Amino acid sequence: MAGMVSNIAVFVLCVPIYVLAFRKSGGREWRSALFLILVAGLILRMYAASDRCLHTWDERYHALVAKNAIRHPLTPTLFEDPVLPYDFKDWTANHIWLEKGPVPLLAVSGSIRLFGTDELAVRVPSVLVSLLSVYLTYLIASLLLDRETGILAAFFHSINGLLIELPAGRVSSDHVDTFFIFFIELGIYLSILYLIGNRRWYIPLLIGLSTGTAVLCKWFPALVVFPVWTSGVLLMRNCPVRRLLAALAVATAGCLIVVGPYLAYIHAAFPQEAAWVVRKYLLAYVDTVDAHSAPFYYYIQKTGVVFGELIYVPLLLGLYEIVRRRADWRIGTLTVWCMLPMLVFSLAETKRFTYLLISAPAFFILLSHYWRRIANWKDRGSHRWAVSLLLFLLVALPVRYSIDRITPFENRDTTPKWSSYVKSLKDALVARNRVVVFNVEHNVEAMFYSGLTIYNFIPDETTIRRLTRNGYRVVINDDGKPGNAFTLMDQVEVLKLVPSGEQ
Repeated sequence: MAGMVSNIAVFVLCVPIYVLAFRKSGGREWRSALFLILVAGLILRMYAASDRCLHTWDERYHALVAKNAIRHPLTPTLFEDPVLPYDFKDWTANHIWLEKGPVPLLAVSGSIRLFGTDELAVRVPSVLVSLLSVYLTYLIASLLLDRETGILAAFFHSINGLLIELPAGRVSSDHVDTFFIFFIELGIYLSILYLIGNRRWYIPLLIGLSTGTAVLCKWFPALVVFPVWTSGVLLMRNCPVRRLLAALAVATAGCLIVVGPYLAYIHAAFPQEAAWVVRKYLLAYVDTVDAHSAPFYYYIQKTGVVFGELIYVPLLLGLYEIVRRRADWRIGTLTVWCMLPMLVFSLAETKRFTYLLISAPAFFILLSHYWRRIANWKDRGSHRWAVSLLLFLLVALPVRYSIDRITPFENRDTTPKWSSYVKSLKDALVARNRVVVFNVEHNVEAMFYSGLTIYNFIPDETTIRRLTRNGYRVVINDDGKPGNAFTLMDQVEVLKLVPSGEQ
């Protein structure tokens, strides 16, 4: 009950901050309004990030690889000392780990080195980068439209439940997606600068560098920056084709400057693993990766879930203006940013709802723009009650989704008992050298906290003999489950490390 009270208190604290932010916005105090929105967004993100355990998908793997990178940043590893044979294709149990790019993992690694082996240290970089994304949404909306729209878009971004849970590690791809979204948004922000008149040669170079950095977060979907930028140039109709091609060439060079050396390095250092991972993600469009398949309409349905059930209203208004050729390049560019990933990924075999988030800033800006447009219709139309209801729901539904994701009214167990047990493993086994531990269910988390080699199953006699012959001390966790028979008792230690009820 105490936990639920503190949860509710966080939301009660945020409400007046947001109200004050909109009052400041009404008085045209843009900096104060934005600052308050960022403060409230930080509170929500730190609240979500306060769980005192690593989350199963995929935070525990990212955290372990990041911690291991402290010792060898150029050699990403999951199992630091894989004493047993492994399948290099199995990213949940292999040695060399190239499943995700190095940028977010090295950022988390630096945080762990600075703050220690702790869950909050894992999440701090993502929380900060997530706030920077909110700021970028404000900047893009302000450049394209106006500051009022920028403040409203920043509000929608700051309260989105999925974007709050990502840096908290509660959702799969967590910190990786947080960095991925930021660098894609940064690339598109730089593209907007180019579109509104800053045609200096280094802007395309910066666009390419940002896109390349996004590729080193989560591979090739980052290239969405280029078609969004190109669509804006074409919709403006004031840039010669030769100049556009030259700018794209410079941006491509910038992207290759970042991505090329990394790809060359991993293929030279880890040829088997690199070939597999690159092929896996290049073919994700035609092959299903990790059983993430869904119907073709999956992203259309998820759009209404993630951004509010009425998000289709501003999206259809944007498409209508493009079809009628009434939209200026700003609305057209935002609509392309929303629709392009949805259409492309809908045709792919592999589908993950977090892929929608690379378009999240565009949805927030488009929603804010049409919210203000509809508010103007209210003053002139005859069905004011219907327009007022629509305006209310366009805000209320995203707020409800945030509450549904963050669950402030549920008494969640943020410090499960198994977490306390696995954190104590290192102290329990401190006097033992070259130890290998078996039968710990949360073995990846346990390796993060202890630095030991830990497996989640009971070894057979052949494995035990081979390990002891190679000088390892074999420890088996006696979880108290009936039927667990521990063989070769003279060659292993059986300790009650993590009870079955706490695994």
